[in-house]
Amino acid sequence: MQPLARALFIAAFVFTHAAVAGCGGQLQPADAEVAAAETAPTLLSFNADWSVTQSAHVVSGGKATIHYDISRLPHCRAWYHGFPAWGISASWSVDGGNTFSEPITQRNAANELVPVDITFDVGSGHDLAVWFHASDEGGCSEWDSKYSFNYHFVLDAGPGAVHFRWPGWNVELFPQLHAGQEMLVDYDIRRLPGCRQSYNGLQTWDVTVGYRFDSGTSGSASLTASPADYERIQALARITPPVEARAVEMWFENHDRTGCQAWDSAYGANYRFDVLR
Repeated sequence: MQPLARALFIAAFVFTHAAVAGCGGQLQPADAEVAAAETAPTLLSFNADWSVTQSAHVVSGGKATIHYDISRLPHCRAWYHGFPAWGISASWSVDGGNTFSEPITQRNAANELVPVDITFDVGSGHDLAVWFHASDEGGCSEWDSKYSFNYHFVLDAGPGAVHFRWPGWNVELFPQLHAGQEMLVDYDIRRLPGCRQSYNGLQTWDVTVGYRFDSGTSGSASLTASPADYERIQALARITPPVEARAVEMWFENHDRTGCQAWDSAYGANYRFDVLR
């Protein structure tokens, strides 16, 4: 290589690497920002002009954030002893399954009710339905549900998942399970409704999935979460099959502090599924 060409090559090499690395050769924040953007919750905006927009596709088993303009539900605004006595909540479900709700208004330091964005775990499935309800101390009730049809968002395929439905007791597998990749257990806990003992308001019960892969790995995982004190709700279980696994069997247990115990295990045969390479 000629001296001039060699000098130009070295300059280009140094410039290129300086552009992608900082001190000590570390990647620039831009790379982390791209990765964060890929996993950021999808923003679902319900705007004052009655338009509905979304920042990206909603992913099955991922997260979404609801931004709601409360002027869409303006009528229930009762006051009680000088304080606002009303609220608005968002509700959602996936594929017509269990319904989840969370307030989208909260009281600030000045005792005013203000809107808040909420971020929630999207269930696993095909379709996310969302709707809103306002109510107040005086008995006023108002809905924003697209004339009872609700707002629907098609879900992009996420990790492999097994779905245990209720009612109907259907069991569905989609997408396919793959060895070495995260899988979801989507279990409607209304299938095991019996053991629900509480203690001083605390929910001292759980529903769990037991699993065993043909490679020998076994374990259990909770199918509920406690987002707040005195509350227990349905949640996805996340399991990663070993790379050598080719099949998995599952069973479900409901128990509480009194010793109550109930099972869902296909009458003792367990539920069995293939795991692809």
